[in-house]
Amino acid sequence: MLLYLTNIVATPKRILLNTSLTNRILFYPANIVTYIRILFILLFALFAFSHPILAFTFVLLSESMDPLDGYVAKITRKSSHYGSILDMTTDRTSCLIAGTVLAVLYPHWCLLFLFIMVIDIASHLIVIYTCAINNTMSHKSLFANTHISLLKFYYSSQRYFMFTLALGYDLSLGLIYLYHFYPNRTIIILFYMTLPIGLLKFYIHLIQSKEALKQIL
Repeated sequence: MLLYLTNIVATPKRILLNTSLTNRILFYPANIVTYIRILFILLFALFAFSHPILAFTFVLLSESMDPLDGYVAKITRKSSHYGSILDMTTDRTSCLIAGTVLAVLYPHWCLLFLFIMVIDIASHLIVIYTCAINNTMSHKSLFANTHISLLKFYYSSQRYFMFTLALGYDLSLGLIYLYHFYPNRTIIILFYMTLPIGLLKFYIHLIQSKEALKQIL
C-alpha cells in the first residue's frame, strides 16, 4: 500500500519532468531555425500566385537556411530525434508545396512534377523505414558501406556537397516557377546552369532508394 501511495505521489513529478524535457527539446535553437524555415515555406505558398518575386525570395531564404540547423545543433550540442524528423519533414513539405504550385502553373507538365514529388518523398520514406528496421540512428550511416562512391560521398562529406546539390535542385525548380511570370533568356540560362545539379540530386534519390531496399529485401 505504501509503495502504491509513493507511486501516486511520484507520478505528477515524472509528468512534470517529461513535460519540461519535451518543452526544452521543442525549443532547441536548431529546431527554432527549422520553424523559421517552415514559416518561409508557408509564406511562399501564400504569395506563390500573386507575388512571385516575394515568393521566390522566401524559397531562397528557406533553402539557404537548410544546413544551418545542423550547424546550430553542433555548436550548441543540443540535438534530438525530433529535430532530425522535423528537418526532413520540412524538406519534404517544401518539395510537395513547390511541386504542387508548378503543377498548377504548368498543367501540361503536371505528371512530371507529380513524378518528381513522388520520387522525392518515397525515396526518403524508404530510407527512414530501412533505418528503423536496422535500428540505425542516422540515415547517413546507413550508406557508410555502400559500394556506390557518389552516394557514400554525398552522405559522408561535410554537408557542403549535399547542400550544393539540394540548393541546385531547388533553384532549378524555382527558376521554372519564375519563368512562368517572367519568360526571358536570363532565367533560361540560369535554369540550364542549375539543371545538371538538380538532375544529379534526383539521381541520388533513385539510387538511395535502391540501396536502402537492398538492405531490407
